[in-house]
Amino acid sequence: MVRLLIGGPKPVVAAVEGSAFGAGMSFALACDWVIASEEARFAAAFGKIGLIADSGLLWGLPQRVGLPRTRDLLLTARTVEAPEALAMGLVDAVVPAGQAVAAAVRKAGSYRSVAPRALAATKATLMRRPSSLEDLLLVEADVQLPLALSRDHEEARRAFIEKRRPAFIGR
Repeated sequence: MVRLLIGGPKPVVAAVEGSAFGAGMSFALACDWVIASEEARFAAAFGKIGLIADSGLLWGLPQRVGLPRTRDLLLTARTVEAPEALAMGLVDAVVPAGQAVAAAVRKAGSYRSVAPRALAATKATLMRRPSSLEDLLLVEADVQLPLALSRDHEEARRAFIEKRRPAFIGR
């Protein structure tokens, strides 16, 4: 599940109402965008039951909040309330209680304006995390030409000229 959330071809938006503890926190942070209600709470309390973080949290947490905050959250197993989660970058948005799912659906809808293959390629490139500019430029060279030859790119060019929104088909 974590591999699909992080590395899958489609953007995934998490909606957190209430508590996201343990693997629930892991799954939320595996998503591309996290929306939490103002009542949401997060905790990586694995150490309190004699375990280390699992379900990809050791990947997702440092990506979002950096290594020092990751250490703090994992080594203290403390609970983080929604306002602090937003301030530290653990979540991307906080909404009123009961509104996280609706906000997540709206956010997910915003991805429709981007070509599906471009979304997938972007997620795949971010997942690979090229280690240098040269590595990144090689990835771009591999990925960009097939996208430039795609029907979606052709449709985007036509739509631009015709001053309309493109109708992407994922090809």
